[in-house]
Amino acid sequence: MADAVDGVDAIYCPRRTLLDDILLNGAREAGCEVLENFSVTDLVFSEGRVVGVRGREGRGPERDLRAKVVIGADGFHSTVAKRVGARSYNVRPAANFIYYSYYQGLDWGLHHKTGHNLRWIGTWPTNDDLTMLAVICNRSHLKEFRQDPENQFLATFDDVVPDMGKELRSQGQRMEPFRPMRNPDNYYRTAQGPGWALVGDAGYHKDPFTGWGMADAFLHAEMLAARVHEGLSQERDMDEALADYAATRDEESAPVYDFTCTLAELDLPPFYRTVLGAISQDQKWTNTMLGIIAGVVHGDEIFSPEGLQKLYDEVGVPEDERAYDPGA
Repeated sequence: MADAVDGVDAIYCPRRTLLDDILLNGAREAGCEVLENFSVTDLVFSEGRVVGVRGREGRGPERDLRAKVVIGADGFHSTVAKRVGARSYNVRPAANFIYYSYYQGLDWGLHHKTGHNLRWIGTWPTNDDLTMLAVICNRSHLKEFRQDPENQFLATFDDVVPDMGKELRSQGQRMEPFRPMRNPDNYYRTAQGPGWALVGDAGYHKDPFTGWGMADAFLHAEMLAARVHEGLSQERDMDEALADYAATRDEESAPVYDFTCTLAELDLPPFYRTVLGAISQDQKWTNTMLGIIAGVVHGDEIFSPEGLQKLYDEVGVPEDERAYDPGA
């Protein structure tokens, strides 16, 4: 078990069926007016600024809702991003696809393992005594997966961790259909403009391989909320506050973005093979890496020159086998 960081001593993987209700109820308790089943069809502009949204609740009549700031948290296909013409940049092609589902009968905890043939498996305990199982494979395997998802899914576990493959076949009971995801490309989008901002996948997406998507969405939402508060309270100009959010988001997410895109290739460069191999030799360093993945430990604890030096010294990596440059 990893040591607590700022009081955080566990990582949870709730399903959206549970998480969404928690968020909605939290918003209501905080005093927000919550409209469910409201579909945004367009934005409302005035003199070049976004001043609201247009849409309808269920099948009701179309109406406008006005706001000083419109925040698009509406995912990859963001209506807000499209209507404001948010520019994509630092785009990197997606390397893989995912199949996942939920199982009973398995007590595996968290696993995150890469095997041969550009295949990976992951498992996460979640609510209702279920375990989410996922496989990620290079896109070269997509055709064969589509033809026989069940057997290809099992075969991936057989390939990566044979003992888990056997247990999955004998004890695992799939409770829901497989969900395939052909990942969109990795990207940043312009995060703000006059009267608007983007957060979550609407403004920034990376491969789900490292599991940072939801954590980053919460971190960036908190970051954006603080800047919006500054603008609404007139501590600073709203446009200036939103621009600061966008710059800070890009700066703080860049190492995670680069790291994720590299690992998602499922064929580690020599640098990462050396570092992750060293980490695996010591539980303390494994805990540190899990803390980085959870977003509660800064990446420099391992991936700075000082962090790497300490890691190699403590686990006894010979001088001629050490690697310090990810680009080498």
